[in-house]
Amino acid sequence: MSHQNGNPDETSAAARGFTFIASIAFVFFCGPYLYRVSIAFVQDFARENYGFDGALITYFWLFVVALGGFGFAKLVIFLVLKLGIFGFAASRGR
Repeated sequence: MSHQNGNPDETSAAARGFTFIASIAFVFFCGPYLYRVSIAFVQDFARENYGFDGALITYFWLFVVALGGFGFAKLVIFLVLKLGIFGFAASRGR
């Protein structure tokens, strides 16, 4: 979805912008839930296997959940948008 000179068109730029904003919203609303249901397991695992427990593992897991959730949401939303755009274009006979 780009012009011959390699510059992305407006549809592609809009899709990337929407994907970014929607991914941030996903992490904002779903991140705390994902963190809450998984932090106890992660702390127990770190304590049993590595012998430490504390703020470091808590902040590390918070970072992993936020970054992983953002990446996952961005991938899924981008794929849904691209498939939807290609499906719409294909149904119109292009």
